[in-house]
Amino acid sequence: QSVLFSFFPSMDSRGQILVDEFQQTSAEGVYAVGDVCGKALLTPVAIAAGRHLSHRIFNSEPDRKLSYENIPTVVFSHPPIGTVGRFPFLLPLRPLLGRICLSVTFLKEQW
Repeated sequence: QSVLFSFFPSMDSRGQILVDEFQQTSAEGVYAVGDVCGKALLTPVAIAAGRHLSHRIFNSEPDRKLSYENIPTVVFSHPPIGTVGRFPFLLPLRPLLGRICLSVTFLKEQW
């Protein structure tokens, strides 16, 4: 393999860049955040991941990382719908259900 390709990070079958929990790619010193990683494709999430990365690198906070556990989402529809979190009474079932999204949904009343 040529030296040129040793700088390119590994990708999955969909072309998403593979990163660990600290946004580190398979190429040493190369990080990736945002849509290219294929996790939570939302601008505010990419911004937060970038901030955590910069704090880790420039503020000597080696354990700082973004949690992808409870990210609010919204569906632009009529009526407006938003979700965040999980049903507390279902959390004990999580090992059985895997990573199925169990969330509370809020509907804005329309008059």
